[in-house]
Amino acid sequence: MNFKSISDLNRDINCNLSLLKSEGFDVIVGIPRSGMLPASIISLKLNLPLITLTEYLNNSPISHGRTRKPSNNIKCAHDANKVLIVDDSIHSGGTLAEVKHKMDDHLLHKARFLAVYGISNDKSADFILEVVKPPRFFEWNAMHHNIISDSCFDIDGVLCEDPREDQNDDGVKYIDFLENAKPLYLPIKKIDTIVTNRLEKYRPQTISWLEKHGIKYNHLKMVKLETKEERVSQTDYFKHKVDVYLQSNTKIFYESSLNQAKVIFERTKMPVYCVDENILFSTDSAINYINKPQLKWILKERFYRYSITRKARSLIKRLLKKSTRLVLRN
Repeated sequence: MNFKSISDLNRDINCNLSLLKSEGFDVIVGIPRSGMLPASIISLKLNLPLITLTEYLNNSPISHGRTRKPSNNIKCAHDANKVLIVDDSIHSGGTLAEVKHKMDDHLLHKARFLAVYGISNDKSADFILEVVKPPRFFEWNAMHHNIISDSCFDIDGVLCEDPREDQNDDGVKYIDFLENAKPLYLPIKKIDTIVTNRLEKYRPQTISWLEKHGIKYNHLKMVKLETKEERVSQTDYFKHKVDVYLQSNTKIFYESSLNQAKVIFERTKMPVYCVDENILFSTDSAINYINKPQLKWILKERFYRYSITRKARSLIKRLLKKSTRLVLRN
């Protein structure tokens, strides 16, 4: 499975900026919704006006913010002599065909079409920045992808927020969390299997929360233990999710924890998407499961947190020593 994150999208556009700049476009047009993301990146980097497809077809006035004036003085959409119409990807070419059908010959003559990712050098687009063969999986469409109907989903950290330590008491506070947890990502497709390390005794509260938020699914797999202490003391904390994934015959597992995602992938050799870090673990992904830019970012971010914490502790120790000396002197 070939994966692209928003970071990848930005980097792939950067690699082609000189080509796009040399074309001399006046306006960037995004095809809603997915096409608006790369269109926005391109318009910012080229300092050009950005409008939606509907605004272009309706000859809407071109507006801009106070802090970033565009490099041209185009007043209305149809005043542009050369327009770049952008989508994130192309597969069959159906979307671009629909767009072209809405445009008259005059507008078509001024337009060029770009898909950042294509399955081949499709002639229905004037620019394809990179060929990405199917199956494909994009971060910005992760919660709307058709593969959700053939997937496993964790709950805490994916569908809803994780419980705080004070809420995780295996009692009244935890039940209140289960009933009132704030939602995070709500897929629009029906999930095949929801897999959670929540205890089986909390099935009624879990089902009620899922129903309240309109989350549809085929199966709900929970841990068949009685107490939190039993769950925490398990010798193999990952076994439940690994076993369910292997038995489910699904194609991808959505997991929040980076460590759990890595272990689930290592044991199953099946795709696991880490929601927290926007990383896809897959046999088709980069060497060592994480590509170098992602690994560099994670290490830098983790080290930064550690470094700040260490400096804060060192400062506190020095202040305490100083105050102790002052007390002794007095």
